[in-house]
Amino acid sequence: KVPIPRATKTWGRSQGRRTTRACEPCRQRKAKCDGTKPTCTRCSNLRLHCKYSLIKRIREQRQLGVLRRKVAEYERLLKDIERRSKEDIAGAIQETLSDSPLTDVSDDIERDRSLTISETTRLPQEINQDTETMRSGRLPEVPEVWWMRWLGDEAGQQRSDRSADDSRTETPITLLSWSGKIVHLPLFAHVGPYFLPKKDVADRYFSTYMDYVHPALMILHRETFTAQYHRAWFVRPPRRWLAVLNLVFAIGCCYNRFITNKGSGGDGSLNDLIFLNRACRLSLNENIFLEPTDLQQVQIETLAALYLVISGQTDRASTMASLALRSALTLGINIWPEDRRLQYGSKEARNRLWWSVYLLDHLIISMNGRVSSIGGGFNTTLLPIPYDENHSRPEVAHVGNPTPHMTWLKMTLFQTDEERRTSADGLATCEPSASVIFHCEVDLATITHNILNAVSSSQAPLEHPSCQNFRIINLSLSLDSWHAKLPQFCRFSESPQSDRLRLNGEPAQFFCGKVRLALGYYTSRIILYLPYFAMKTSSMNTAAAINLITNNGDPVPSNNARSPSIRNACSARLLDGIVLTCLRSACSVVDIFPSSPDIKWVTIYTPLWSVRHYLMQATTVLLLGILYMNRSSALDSDRVSDSLIGGGVFDDGISRTRLLGLIHKAFQWLYTLSQLNPANKLAFGSYNTLTRRIVPALAFNT
Repeated sequence: KVPIPRATKTWGRSQGRRTTRACEPCRQRKAKCDGTKPTCTRCSNLRLHCKYSLIKRIREQRQLGVLRRKVAEYERLLKDIERRSKEDIAGAIQETLSDSPLTDVSDDIERDRSLTISETTRLPQEINQDTETMRSGRLPEVPEVWWMRWLGDEAGQQRSDRSADDSRTETPITLLSWSGKIVHLPLFAHVGPYFLPKKDVADRYFSTYMDYVHPALMILHRETFTAQYHRAWFVRPPRRWLAVLNLVFAIGCCYNRFITNKGSGGDGSLNDLIFLNRACRLSLNENIFLEPTDLQQVQIETLAALYLVISGQTDRASTMASLALRSALTLGINIWPEDRRLQYGSKEARNRLWWSVYLLDHLIISMNGRVSSIGGGFNTTLLPIPYDENHSRPEVAHVGNPTPHMTWLKMTLFQTDEERRTSADGLATCEPSASVIFHCEVDLATITHNILNAVSSSQAPLEHPSCQNFRIINLSLSLDSWHAKLPQFCRFSESPQSDRLRLNGEPAQFFCGKVRLALGYYTSRIILYLPYFAMKTSSMNTAAAINLITNNGDPVPSNNARSPSIRNACSARLLDGIVLTCLRSACSVVDIFPSSPDIKWVTIYTPLWSVRHYLMQATTVLLLGILYMNRSSALDSDRVSDSLIGGGVFDDGISRTRLLGLIHKAFQWLYTLSQLNPANKLAFGSYNTLTRRIVPALAFNT
């Protein structure tokens, strides 16, 4: 035998031992892995992406850390959902859950350094994802929300010694904006747009609208629309007219529900939403901008805005009212038509439709503090004729075809003293009717609209204080002239020279109109004087406030003939007179309402769409009065002196007890109104929070 020596083998470094952890590709193929890092031999030969997974203990620790961070993010998300509307909930949750799943943590060691949810925020498509920030743009000194925030700050300064152990949860005053709270309005897919309700149900809703809504906003020509309504059951009406009818049914359904307190009565609790959906399908759909505008389209948009205001959706109503206003301006119904071919009845119907749009837009901007698009040159039409809608009556014959030169149909703002006397004599000879009250309401709205522009204009801070004071004095005189012109059956005060409220013993048929006039008049006084009242009450230097009002903001010259003490005494008397006038106006607003809250009384005798606004403004002034009495050192702690008022018009004092009683009464009414819609409920809760800061004894336990 010849021995053949064996060849010597050179073993690799990794072939002499077993690797402790194979890479992921070798595990999936169940192949032997040499454990070479960063890339094993097999993965290198096959050109695969070689990666090693973490051991179970480290992987679980890291996944647990990610879970802790996600739980913290979810807790913050739930807290944020409480302050958001329903439309934002789905988007916020989707954005939070769109991060990488937990199984992705073990894919790569370097990815374990990934950021948290808050650190990986992407640039959103919409800057204002929060509905509260979307609606934060409001003019100061107009809506009660702004005054509530200011009053909350003042109350916080006054009660800085509040106990720290008070654990009651309160709504932050800085987050108040109930007009921007969005309530989802459902869209029904199976609603027949041309379907009419039962005749008895339709008659009830139709008569409810005509009795309680039409006298305040004459959007429709009553006689013509009533005749068309009776024919609609036999002949299929046009599409837009049917949309108008469904909106009338929706508003009448809301009123009927509040009056009877038996639900919507008839076909279910969502009747008003069914009628709204029918109207939207008929004339408020996506084709609204593709069709020509006519008078019926203006009526549809105005009625839809009114329904949204009644439902508490002020921001949606603002959008719809602006659309109605633009449609009206497109048709030119804000200008008195000179065409002789157009009958006088048609001219007056167009005129009343324009003023109804004007009234609704004016109300909405006073509620939410938005800028009005109606300027002084937009309107060249006359005030509504103070006669009923039957234009064939002999009383209207002498009116003929009115021209812009008719002085007694001009606005009080633009009348001379002689023209105002002529206008007062003309109104005194008119037969009592709802048209006379509507005429007076429109005239008052033009004055209040100018007041809003005066106190909230963006150019007002740039003007000289003397110009501001001169304009405010003129507006105050215009309110006095309007009040003096009221005919006897429209009077809500003791005399033309007195603002003292007196509504007892009035005829029931005109009581509703007088309540509307009284609420509008006293609210106009509040809007006019509230900035000066707040300036007096605030913690700013009182001498600076007096100098701003009486000395026109200029420094007092040293060679003035009057001594500074006499000048300051006169200035303080003028400022105190403004304070008392504002307080008495707020007291009169609350005095209009009965002692016991009643939803039926509010629905029948007040404008349901604005009663919350009037009560909140008055309550804000009353709470401001409590702060004023607590801070003022010149006034007695129990009673305001009557000598501060010149002229002897107001002959009674305002006691602290009376103010507290009126605040309690207003809060009872706000609590009752909170049952109507979510916006009223939020308003009551916000005012209850504010009361706890100023008068804790009057706060409701909610």
